[in-house]
Amino acid sequence: MTHMDLEREECSDFLKKAYEMVDDPSTDSIVSWSPNGMAFIVWLPEECMRDILPKYLQVTTFSRFEYYGFRRLVAGKEEWVFDCDGFVRGKPELLDKICERHLARLQASLDKEYKPLEDRLKNCKTKEEVELARKEHRERLNNERMEQLEAFKMSMAAAQKKAAALALEDQRTPQTSRTSPKICTEETMQHARLCNTNQFCNGKGKSAHSPQQI
Repeated sequence: MTHMDLEREECSDFLKKAYEMVDDPSTDSIVSWSPNGMAFIVWLPEECMRDILPKYLQVTTFSRFEYYGFRRLVAGKEEWVFDCDGFVRGKPELLDKICERHLARLQASLDKEYKPLEDRLKNCKTKEEVELARKEHRERLNNERMEQLEAFKMSMAAAQKKAAALALEDQRTPQTSRTSPKICTEETMQHARLCNTNQFCNGKGKSAHSPQQI
């Protein structure tokens, strides 16, 4: 089995489990489909990362979603909204399209990474030059990936810190003044419109991410 075969298998398995998680009515108070089914809303991010993601996906952050092409949108003060062309309520057959796009991006990235090495190897005249070229190429890739990993960690740490701060603020808010997580408030709607994501918080109008366009 090749590396790309493993990527395809892991991507397919992850997306199926993610779909089941969002589609499960028992998790609706924490994570659920948007009203029009074109995205999913994480109503309680901290609880989702602590309780739901490990149960369904064996992860504790949303970095895997971003890795597979999901976009994190802003819909309100506390909620997180994620969308991805092909992740649609009632259409699990579209998940394969997400996998295909992911594999295409990955292959393009690999081609870009190794083309400089291929070009350099063409000009190598000795075994020592070949070994040196490969060694320097590996070191460059490792350095780049370490930088990307650190940036990823910082991004997710900031997201978790923000979620924890929102949760603490929510605990300090009187129960009577809290908004039910199952209702998109007018404040949320206005914020979503400002962020050009209102199509995910209401069922009116045609979504910009129609499955026919995928």
